[in-house]
Amino acid sequence: MRILRQSAQLAVRPPEPAGTYPLALLIASSAVPAALAFAAIYLGTAVSPASWYVARASGLTLYFLLWASAVLGLGMTTGIFDRIGSRAVVYSLHRFVTGLSYGFLSAHLLSLLIDPTVSFGLPQLLVPFNANWGEPWTGFGVVSMYLLAAIAVSSALIRRINYRSWKLLHRLAFPMYMLALAHGIGAGTDTHLGIVSLMYWATAGSLVFLVLVRVLRAGNRTSRPIVQRTLPFDRMSTGSR
Repeated sequence: MRILRQSAQLAVRPPEPAGTYPLALLIASSAVPAALAFAAIYLGTAVSPASWYVARASGLTLYFLLWASAVLGLGMTTGIFDRIGSRAVVYSLHRFVTGLSYGFLSAHLLSLLIDPTVSFGLPQLLVPFNANWGEPWTGFGVVSMYLLAAIAVSSALIRRINYRSWKLLHRLAFPMYMLALAHGIGAGTDTHLGIVSLMYWATAGSLVFLVLVRVLRAGNRTSRPIVQRTLPFDRMSTGSR
């Protein structure tokens, strides 16, 4: 336990060049669907198809951000990005991209809530496999949302929980991504488009490749000193590449 605490003290604060942009995006993305609804009421027009476009665009962007977050996370544990930048920078990007995903999740949910195309209410958006459209794929998306929330909570409490608990909760990122992929393919109305289908194949394939790299390197990791193995980014304190 003493070694764990000492290793945590060795880690320097990662650079955060983006500042509070994720928080600002979360607020702005939540305001977009509300603005659409008020504009429709004021102008006496239907909120759709604008709300439907926002729902589709935010959903695709959210999937891409979840993929990028998973890739950056695996990049830290495998060291595959060490030639490009320090792990402190990769860690910073990982946190930033994850923060952006919360904003697009908010926009996706709220735009679906106000859009009359599929008539989603709060029970359909919050209770898995309760929708009258696109099941079980819609339910997979709801479960993925809760896994993302669990990961967010674990990250917020990283200084209050032990490392093993944080690591166990953080591994929910893998089933979260797989469920988000299944949700996007099965429930997404743009899956038939060639560019979207190619995106799903390319992103899923790249993540499978990184998982295989991590599994193959797992044997070497057991021979590292315990101080290195307890840090989520091994070289942050030195900034080495």
